[in-house]
Amino acid sequence: MGGWVVCVCVWVQVLVGDDNVLEQLAEQDEEEVRIERERREAAKAEAATRRRLEELEEVDEINNAKFDSVNQEVEAKSKKLKKLWTKYQSAKSEIEV
Repeated sequence: MGGWVVCVCVWVQVLVGDDNVLEQLAEQDEEEVRIERERREAAKAEAATRRRLEELEEVDEINNAKFDSVNQEVEAKSKKLKKLWTKYQSAKSEIEV
């Protein structure tokens, strides 16, 4: 609802003597803040779950890979280790900030 509509509704209720208008508006504001906080928390949890799933899929991919030689296995696992190290460094720098 537009802000001006709320304002008009409030003035109409004040003019006719509804004492609960301010309480209702305060409750509505609190409810909106609670809903927004829950939405942010849900989005954060979803992102964490998505990252964890991606990590598990990557680990599963490496663990189930079939290599033609030991050198190929070493190269693949070295590549994975470098990637994980980069992720670690990035996470570490975010925490330190």
